[in-house]
Amino acid sequence: MPGSYRNATIGREPPGTPERKNYDAANAGTPLPAVGENDEKAYTQMSDRFKEHTVIEIEKENRLQASEKVWGSVSHALKAVAEQRGWQGDTHSATLRVGCRLFPQLRFPSPG
Repeated sequence: MPGSYRNATIGREPPGTPERKNYDAANAGTPLPAVGENDEKAYTQMSDRFKEHTVIEIEKENRLQASEKVWGSVSHALKAVAEQRGWQGDTHSATLRVGCRLFPQLRFPSPG
């Protein structure tokens, strides 16, 4: 829709936006596993890589992308645990079940 606010602001920062650092997300620290690797080490690497990208997106003040990266990190960490324990973790529902199986094992500090 020509003339709309959305089209007028694409590629421009709103007034008062702090200067952003120049990040090279493609070359973040943790190496990517080889294509097709689906073992505990590969899932852990992907989880770490998503964590690095989360920090990048937060520093860019891109909350939507940061939340996507957090989910990617958590889901890959759960897949790594599933792989380690011999549980199924290759689908969204299986990953959710892994989280549900792990939840009772969490220990939270007592208030006070």
